[in-house]
Amino acid sequence: MEAKRGQFPRFYFLSNEDLLEIIGQSKDPKPILQHISKIFEGIDDLRYSEVGGRNQKNYKIEALISPEREFVDITPILVEAKVESWLKKLVTEM
Repeated sequence: MEAKRGQFPRFYFLSNEDLLEIIGQSKDPKPILQHISKIFEGIDDLRYSEVGGRNQKNYKIEALISPEREFVDITPILVEAKVESWLKKLVTEM
């Protein structure tokens, strides 16, 4: 877990249990969303869509949602197997 935190320092804001849950579900944004506000201040949710067929589900992050329900559209980010990779892209888009 320290290696993951080293690759994405915002993981230091999470407990070990939360981080394990995120790492275990890295290609599915739904379980990660319950922790997104701990990782990014001012982001309460992400808008995403499914891409691909039944056999190969992928997700694309399309917008940031604030606690006040304000939407900020971003260049779509494909959710990859390495959660720290697509979260870094999300930071770049911010």
